[in-house]
Amino acid sequence: MPLLPRKIIGIFGVLGLTAALFLLFFESISTALFFLCGVILTLIYLEKPAWGFFLLIFIRQITDRYSDLTVFSLKNLFFINLSGALGLILIGFSAFFLIQNRSKVSKIPLAKPIALFMLLSLISFSYSVDLTLSLAEFLRVSGFFMLYLATYDLFNTNQEKKENLLKLIVIASVIPFMVGIFQIITKTGLGGTTGITSRIYSTYSHPNAFAIFALIIFAIAMYYQFVYQNKAPITKLPLIVYTGLTFALLILTYGRGGILALMCFSLILSFYRGNKIFIFLIGFVFAILFFVSPTVHNRIEDVYNPPANSSVRWRFEQWKRSWEIFLEKKVLGYGTGTEKIAFGHEYGYNLVYQAHNDYLLMLVELGIIGLILYLFLLSKILKKLYLAYQQAQNQNEKDLAFVILALSISLFFYAIVNNIHNSTAIHWIYWPLLALVLKKSKAQQE
Repeated sequence: MPLLPRKIIGIFGVLGLTAALFLLFFESISTALFFLCGVILTLIYLEKPAWGFFLLIFIRQITDRYSDLTVFSLKNLFFINLSGALGLILIGFSAFFLIQNRSKVSKIPLAKPIALFMLLSLISFSYSVDLTLSLAEFLRVSGFFMLYLATYDLFNTNQEKKENLLKLIVIASVIPFMVGIFQIITKTGLGGTTGITSRIYSTYSHPNAFAIFALIIFAIAMYYQFVYQNKAPITKLPLIVYTGLTFALLILTYGRGGILALMCFSLILSFYRGNKIFIFLIGFVFAILFFVSPTVHNRIEDVYNPPANSSVRWRFEQWKRSWEIFLEKKVLGYGTGTEKIAFGHEYGYNLVYQAHNDYLLMLVELGIIGLILYLFLLSKILKKLYLAYQQAQNQNEKDLAFVILALSISLFFYAIVNNIHNSTAIHWIYWPLLALVLKKSKAQQE
């Protein structure tokens, strides 16, 4: 159902096309083309909101590595990169939808923990060491939280729409997976890691981000393994191949954290519905890789026996630095989005500033109060997912709730050693999935 009368949508389309032509003559071609693409995407959204959101999510996944590319400028005075532009479109879409359904927003699960966390982020503007960075971070995080709130009602009104969203997410993985396979064949992945000539990163900005994406897709594939477990093996062959491909691509990112998260997810899933054979198969594959592949062996060995130049030891140093920075402003931190400035002020701007630990990141930017609110939000997510699992109305809903619960635990564990909070594209996949599970369950009740 269209969000506005078609006549108004048509008028908007004409005005948008006129503005694009104006930009073509008076600004750059790239600015005009991006504006035109934004108009087309908005028209699709106004006519078919679910498709508008999905296309935006899909575009974000396949363009993550180009996030810093300038796509819009006006008179060389105002510039915006691809990530920021897509984020503003997402906020616009979500805000429009939420305004139309404003009476329901406060009743959505997690709305209160999200509001508390965002309120502290907003308050941090008053003491932030860099207001511009804080504003950008506030908008970035608002985007994926608003996406969750909007898709809660939009996608999950019935079982058919549930399945449609899952299938669309699987479809969204096709291009990233094809690019990943191309990087494997041509050995054009990311270099610079000791002992590894090519780490695949697909359409993402870093192999670790692609590893998280692959883990999410692997979780969805495992859900379908449960759904079709009683089917004949020949009918499940495409699903089995797809699951194996997802597993292989994740391993070939050579991300230690991603592999550990996969092991954590597999371990949790192995205790579900008497699925002990699953943990045996996964453990067997890991054992083979550990002893046969020198690269996998070295990456895993680095975890418990890191050499002097290992990134594991580097992480330890980063955590130590983050902790020392936090001690300077324990209660409220330096302001949301200011991790770079806090590191630069203390240790110089030539040092890599990322903490590689989401919980230390919260301490640096928002202090103890920020970490408490963040942990409160994460604990609420786990509680709601567990309630969704307990109160599911059929086996498929129960399977999906448990899979996303296992995925969430694995991601929160992974956040100890990496930057999930800063992986915007991943949030654009995770939060709609979360909305999908929580909508029909009684988990929305306090």
